[in-house]
Order: sequence, then C-alpha cells, then structure tokens
Amino acid sequence: MRMFDADERHAFVTPTRNITMDLTDMLLPGSSEEEDLADVMRPVGPMIAVGIPGEELPHAGAMRMYLPINWKPPVGQLIRNARLVVIELGLGAGTVWEVAEALSVLPPQRLLLIIPEAMTDNEYEQVRRRVGRKLRGHATSRQKVYSGSHRRQALPSRPCSKNPNGQGTGFIYFSDDWKAVSATGYYVPWLPTQDFFAITTKAIAPLFDELKAYEERTGRSWG
Repeated sequence: MRMFDADERHAFVTPTRNITMDLTDMLLPGSSEEEDLADVMRPVGPMIAVGIPGEELPHAGAMRMYLPINWKPPVGQLIRNARLVVIELGLGAGTVWEVAEALSVLPPQRLLLIIPEAMTDNEYEQVRRRVGRKLRGHATSRQKVYSGSHRRQALPSRPCSKNPNGQGTGFIYFSDDWKAVSATGYYVPWLPTQDFFAITTKAIAPLFDELKAYEERTGRSWG
C-alpha cells in the first residue's frame, strides 16, 4: 500500500548495467522499484495493490484491484486477510489510516513499513504523530483496548537519515512483543549487488523468519 502519487516514482525503470558497461549490459532490460518489491515478496505470495481510479494501464509489479469511493471497509478486509501487509509511509490521510489500522488488527509478524528515501526526517516525525493520534482514535471509537495496545502507540524513531553516498530506504518491522526493528538499505542503481531488490531482500530477511515461525506456532498458513 502506498500513496497514488508514488506510483510514477516506483515505476521508473533502472537500467541493468555493471561497472564494465559493455554493450550487452546496456541492452539488458531494467526493472522498477515496484517490480523489484514484487519479486522480493514472491516467497510470501503475489503482491496486490489498489489501483488508481480511471487509469488505463497499471504499472508493472503488483496486481491491481480497484475499489469504490467508500474504500476503507474493503481495504480493512484486505489488511486482515493478507499474509503480509506492506505499507510505504506517507503524509496522506489514507496512508495514516492504513498504518493505524494495520497496527490495530494485525499480529506484529504480518506488517512491514517502508520509509521512502525521499521522505525527510521532519515528514517522518509528522507521520509518527499522526499515526499515534489515529491509533488512539481507533481504540476510542471501537471501545476496545487491544492486547498490548500501549506498545502500539507510536512508530519508532527513524532508523537512519540519508546516506550522501547512496539512496537510503528505511524498513520497519516488529518482533513478537511489538518491539520495532529498524533497518536502512543504501542502494546504488548502477551497482547490481546494491540495487533495490538486493538491499530489500537483505534488510527484511529476519521478518520472513519471524513470519514463518509465527505460522508454524499458530498453525495459520497461506500455503
């Protein structure tokens, strides 16, 4: 899940090339961040995203589904039923609602938050505050205190600011007691071992282990 205006950015295709820069390398097709993320998630299952209303051709990567104007009920159902929920953080009210909803209803092993490289430290702090307020509103409106809700009241501090030598993407996931685990991956588009696929795979490998252990312990599996 992500803000619609992020689609164009994630659809940008990075040419595949290496340091030798020979003709064969230059002719190889590249891949977008969204395609890379879909490939990273393939062991978990197909990645599904909400499509932009009215778009004629969706970007490559996630499968698209299109929702009615009253989108919160179906999105809430998607969150509950997904094997793993992945949300790219943003300042939009819809994204803040999705994060708060996921924190409210999911076990910790089924949530991954992504901090886009373009997000400033100030913007991240705004997201933290908005999610905290929304979480308190969720608990009040439902008149229900979730187990361990005091541990879900805020996102952690930003794992790390940008690296001037590369583009940094932040990742946040949670251990069994809702303790946040943060990592930052720095990638260089022209270096195959440091592309978006590589740094994401490395950063979230422990999350896949947590998810597997959770499914084995609870007996819930998606096949």
